[in-house]
Amino acid sequence: MVIQQKAISLSNDLQEEEGASSEVKPFLASKGCFERLKKRPNLHNIKMSGEAASADTDSARKYPAELKKIIDKGGCTSEQVYNADETGLFWKLMPARTFISTEEKSAPRFKASKDRLTLLVGGNASGDMKLKPLLVYHSENPKAFKGYAKSNLPVIWHSNKKAWMTMTLFQDWFINFFCPAVERYYARRNISNKALLLLDNAPSHPVNLNDLSDNMRVEYIPKNTTSLLQPMDQGFHKMKVYSKFNTTLTLANNVGFEEVIENDVAEFLESHREDLTNEDLMVLEQERAVGQEEDIESPPTPLQLTTKDMSEGFALIQEGLQIFADNGPNRERSIKIARAVNNALSFYTELYNEKVRRKHQTTLDELFTLREKPKADDEADDDLQGRAEESSAPPSPTQ
Repeated sequence: MVIQQKAISLSNDLQEEEGASSEVKPFLASKGCFERLKKRPNLHNIKMSGEAASADTDSARKYPAELKKIIDKGGCTSEQVYNADETGLFWKLMPARTFISTEEKSAPRFKASKDRLTLLVGGNASGDMKLKPLLVYHSENPKAFKGYAKSNLPVIWHSNKKAWMTMTLFQDWFINFFCPAVERYYARRNISNKALLLLDNAPSHPVNLNDLSDNMRVEYIPKNTTSLLQPMDQGFHKMKVYSKFNTTLTLANNVGFEEVIENDVAEFLESHREDLTNEDLMVLEQERAVGQEEDIESPPTPLQLTTKDMSEGFALIQEGLQIFADNGPNRERSIKIARAVNNALSFYTELYNEKVRRKHQTTLDELFTLREKPKADDEADDDLQGRAEESSAPPSPTQ
């Protein structure tokens, strides 16, 4: 009945969002519909008691031996094996306990704030490399950040409308933070630059991470074994209890409250288990659909430098160097700097000259092809020859 009622609720919200007319037949979510739903993916009923009850204990029992083979084959030490995962935190959610006056029989009703954020934390098996947490919030620039640089925060700050982790954010974290941070750690310890990163099968974890680095291998633990196998799942609860309990006690002591006990904090943490609303489910489905379309139909187009872009860039650089040369107190030093900059630009200079050469060659080929025609248009030939002559003398990017 719970599933049938949720299906009806979702159907009504979807029809309202799509502006369905009154002639559309309402979705009834009958018992027969539910029975057919069970048959399609071969669903069966089991007794549940918490997250671990739905875990695949058989796969969880076999996986440690498989993981050991992977680690041994790669020759990884405990310093080179990592795990990372996300957790949600309703950081403004109020506890259920409060103070009222003796004249009041119950607390006045109010809607508790559920301002949510997502944290990505991780580290290696040896415990001596803790990754800087990634925080995803719904606002990119909160008012509290006015006059404060986000680079000084103890977390990597990102934003998302729903404060959720997405594949784009996770891929950016993997390329621009995880890989460089691990490489710096290895350089300090004189350790071989390779790592094994264990992840669960969350929708926000891309499946192509192994294609993005030659030194970092990513392994995904079996589905439905997160609560039994993933190290970070054990650490999250301890982290939340420790941080929230100490913060709550500190605040309570500062204002003279003595009734705050550990059970209050445990209740607070348990309240973070919030069911997804219909809106949340629809947004997740939209993001999943968009992600599939991007993977299948819209591969990212690599950026292209045109000769015009490079010519303008060369001109700006030379203009800047000329300013230093004209106003610098040491002319010899200015000349050395200009030479070093031009040497550093040699790749782009060669690329520019190659693009110009190809463009010039293509134009001449077109010209000769037209001239070989028995009855070519003289006016068109003259115009094409003029463009070919103009492209034969490109501006030098290093002058």
